[in-house]
Amino acid sequence: METVNILILGKSGVGKSSLLNYLFEENVRETGVGRPVTAEGFFKEQKVLQGVPITLIDSWGMEAGKSDVWFQQFAHFLREHGAEQRVEEWIHIALYCIDAQGARIEPFEVDVLNRLREAGIEVVVALTKSGGVEEVQLAKLEQTIKRQVSEQVTIVRVNSVEMTLLTGETLHYFGKEQLLATIRQNYFQSLRHQLPIRIKYVMKERVELVKQAMLQADSRKEAEKIATYSLEHFYETITSRVIQEELGAVYQLYNNQLNVLFGDSSVAITDMEAFWEEVKEWTMQIVETVQKVMKGIAIVLLPLLSIPYYTAKGISKLWQTKKKLAERYEEQADELIREAMPSIRSLIERNIDVLEEKTRGAQG
Repeated sequence: METVNILILGKSGVGKSSLLNYLFEENVRETGVGRPVTAEGFFKEQKVLQGVPITLIDSWGMEAGKSDVWFQQFAHFLREHGAEQRVEEWIHIALYCIDAQGARIEPFEVDVLNRLREAGIEVVVALTKSGGVEEVQLAKLEQTIKRQVSEQVTIVRVNSVEMTLLTGETLHYFGKEQLLATIRQNYFQSLRHQLPIRIKYVMKERVELVKQAMLQADSRKEAEKIATYSLEHFYETITSRVIQEELGAVYQLYNNQLNVLFGDSSVAITDMEAFWEEVKEWTMQIVETVQKVMKGIAIVLLPLLSIPYYTAKGISKLWQTKKKLAERYEEQADELIREAMPSIRSLIERNIDVLEEKTRGAQG
């Protein structure tokens, strides 16, 4: 089942359990109880938030003295859930908890936040236990976080435990609605960052398949034919299809799960027919670039076609020829991908903008 993947991190004792209980409106996790260390360093729990299946991902104790081991496991975890993976494997939402009462952020915590941002994952910093903390202290902590991480990092003040102080003052719950709204906003921003990375990765995978087909061809003429056809139809057979598949996967996840979490279930997603028409129009605009590259390909390929291959020595040269053809094909395909990426990012940006706008409109 497709789920929304929520990663929650923070030092031991910062109030992650209380925050989860507050968000899920149930006793998701007993407060004050530590989790066992797992072999992978991270563990997953299946939950439901506002009717949406959630995969909640947490880690074993994050402490400065254990940072080397933790970061090794963290790097492996990010590879398994990075933008190059399928959208359902991504970290869709990342929450990082910092105890507002502690009024500080550790250097290794800054490293964690930066690594998440470098991976294209939008992070929401939750200042837990903010109730009762003076405004001056909260503002100073926020400034410190922004200075050491980024001015653009999102910070939300949260109080997830209601209590009455000795003075008689009651600290009420607050921050949940703002946190959920910020999560939604950062989710869409994460799509803008991660989807182009995923599309570029898959296009390179398709290029590799063509390259392998060239190397396995029976003749250099067949290898040249494979390369020529692939480059001539690069945007139709590789780029457009990959965009449709990957953007379609995002829309499917949104329709199946995120639409319930972030909006009204009746919200219509972007008109896909209009989008595909836009892809076709964009393809026609850059076909001249393809033709120019093809002229360069022809110049490179022609000298390679004169090598005889009917002797043992010729067979060896045939392999070398196909290898050179495959390498040249890969170089030219990479050039086409570089040419395509700005337009791909623009297309994704416009479509995610529309999707976010429809969601925002549904919420009023």
